[in-house]
Amino acid sequence: MASYLDSLPPELGLRAALLRSGALELARVNALFSDLKIDGKNSLAELTAEERERLEHELEGLALDPVGGPAALWSRFLDRVRGLVYAYALEHRPLEWDPSDAQRALARWVERFLTPQALDVSSQRRLGLLKQRVAERPLPCDEGSEVHYQELVYLFTLTPLEEDLLWLFLAPSFAPEFGWLYDALTRGVTRGALPLVLAAQIVAMSTDPDVTPAAISKALSPQGTLRQSALIEASHGGETYRASSRIVRLLATGEFLPIPDDLAGLIRLDQSPDIRAVDPVLKGLDPTLPKRLRKLFRQRKTRFLVHGPSGTGAFTLARVIAGFNSAKVATVDLEVLVASPEESWRAVFRESKLQGALLYIRHVNVLADKETSELKRERLLTALERERSAMVFDVGPALSTQLLLQLSERLDTISMRLELPDGDAREALWRWALEEQFGAEPDADGEEEDENEQALDLGALIEGVRTFPLGVDQIVESIELGRVYTAQGGLEGLPPLTLEALKRACQAKLGHRLGQVAVRIESKASWNDLIMSEDLREQIDEVLGYGRLARKVLDEWGFGKKLSYGRGLTALFSGPSGTGKTMVAGLIARELKMDLYRIDLSRMVSKYIGETEKQLAMLFEEARASGAALLFDEADSLFGKRTEVSSSTDRYANLEVNFLLQQVEEHPGVVLLTSNFPKSIDEAFLRRLRFRVEFPRPETEERLQMWLRMLPADAPREDDLKLDELAETYELSGGEIRNAVLRAALYAASEGRSLSAADFERSARAEYRQLGRLAPIKRNKRPGSQ
Repeated sequence: MASYLDSLPPELGLRAALLRSGALELARVNALFSDLKIDGKNSLAELTAEERERLEHELEGLALDPVGGPAALWSRFLDRVRGLVYAYALEHRPLEWDPSDAQRALARWVERFLTPQALDVSSQRRLGLLKQRVAERPLPCDEGSEVHYQELVYLFTLTPLEEDLLWLFLAPSFAPEFGWLYDALTRGVTRGALPLVLAAQIVAMSTDPDVTPAAISKALSPQGTLRQSALIEASHGGETYRASSRIVRLLATGEFLPIPDDLAGLIRLDQSPDIRAVDPVLKGLDPTLPKRLRKLFRQRKTRFLVHGPSGTGAFTLARVIAGFNSAKVATVDLEVLVASPEESWRAVFRESKLQGALLYIRHVNVLADKETSELKRERLLTALERERSAMVFDVGPALSTQLLLQLSERLDTISMRLELPDGDAREALWRWALEEQFGAEPDADGEEEDENEQALDLGALIEGVRTFPLGVDQIVESIELGRVYTAQGGLEGLPPLTLEALKRACQAKLGHRLGQVAVRIESKASWNDLIMSEDLREQIDEVLGYGRLARKVLDEWGFGKKLSYGRGLTALFSGPSGTGKTMVAGLIARELKMDLYRIDLSRMVSKYIGETEKQLAMLFEEARASGAALLFDEADSLFGKRTEVSSSTDRYANLEVNFLLQQVEEHPGVVLLTSNFPKSIDEAFLRRLRFRVEFPRPETEERLQMWLRMLPADAPREDDLKLDELAETYELSGGEIRNAVLRAALYAASEGRSLSAADFERSARAEYRQLGRLAPIKRNKRPGSQ
């Protein structure tokens, strides 16, 4: 890297030259010369050819920018800085320093400022020429790397005075000699940093009439753009300042480094979507949005307060708005930002500006918290006021009136509300989110697929999760989380996203509280396990048909407009215990791709007045939010007939029943009830149920099929079990037959033999006794008895 070595001052030792260039820290410079076994006091001319070659090789590995490159690139601006520094030095003579007589030189320095003396003619002439030189500013240039600088000036609205000050701090990064000059001016080793007082004195040499002491003081104050936007940063404990390395990198290479580690938790950058494909998103969020946004953009309104439940779409809306300007989205969490030092705020807003990103700001309500001081709130609002970028504030369900007014007045924001989508809107949002991540047709591009990986069926995924009441932000997050769950499964041959993983992700995003008052039921049975009459099967098919087709009939065909309430699927399954009511409820929920939760009445009903209603309200709210189906087992205990009011207890009990009727009626989802005593249920409630299905006890032939189905193929058995006789003799339900078969198996296993007809006879009689019924008189010997 000869160009870098050749750019160092030849009269200095290499160690001093490298330190003054600001390219390397002291420890690194010392280690460099120690490793290479080179005397750092030697100048470049004093190096041997071998030493020079080793040093060049080492510096090349450090990827240092050649000093001459950037200096030549920005020569017009650096020449202006040279002129200002030269004029300052000439007028104030700060370089009069005699190392052999420091005390005398210092006395002359003090005397010069206490009793100003006129410059000699030669110096006056040079000073005049210098001031003429700095009076001409470099004209803007939109070619090459200067494009980045002009963008910088525009983004941060820099004044000519602020440009001069910025270049004073930038100069040592592009031309090391400025580092030596600043060291000489400050009588120290600042390595390119500059005290603010000295920067003010140097820039005051400008002939610009706007460069006044007040303007300079304002430009260099903590509220000035240079420090407020972190274009310059403190060093040496705040005694001096230097240009931000992010700005130096941008101007030197036209590239950005990744977000620094110390800011990674404060700001996140995301790409905007393809603007050609966002109409379904906007219409899914709100059918009026496309037209509203275009009108607001024409009015140059680009700051929005987005109200609504969490995850409804504020972030996606921010991405779409950014997409109209081909910009990125910078996500900032105010909860985290408020707890961080102000220097971090400045760096965050600087990054968003440099990236040309829209600001998406979460947890805005933290500004209204008592824990947030008034001073911090005011400074943060002021910082936001200074930003010129578009902004989307995700304010959640509610925002304090005072903060809403402050944001509206100071930031000129527009409020809009987003609600959870339903029906076709939600399905369209699922399709858009899946297609954005996987493409509309995964195989349509003709690329060869991994033969071990299944194709992704978007239609099946959408059908499987469309009932989850998620907003578009939650939908996108669920897809990302579902991909993680799929990958964690570690199974080969799966698509990149499975339905099971996606459903699990949806449930995780909802995070409902149903587990507090209900138990999730996972049915392992199948429709083939059910044995029932044709009439019963037809009734169950009708219930299923409503669950599958209600959306089409009510929404697409318009029948929903005729119904003011009662759009949900409600059904009562009545009949004796063990006839398959709960099993059918589980199968229906699984067929409709919904989770089924059985209500735990012991945790639902409270002896305290009003508590039961609170629990019921929470139950239906969470079921609506999670898309779960509800099962009220033994519903007669909760939906009992209302009584005549003879006491306050009766009145409150009736209120509970009335409240429950209202909740079931208004619930848009699936509510299934089972009861052994349907006549005990309030008639008014029964009339409002969409389906009532009675499960009778099975007939002889059905019972025989149940006995046979319950026997595993691997179970050891005798040839003639006489199951036909059992089916005819013992009138048991499906659940009771299941218990009897398991009991018979335990009899045989305890005696170490195969199942026999006697075991089944004995277990059937035991089941009868347990039910309190008289078993038919039939004498049978136990196996092995005399």
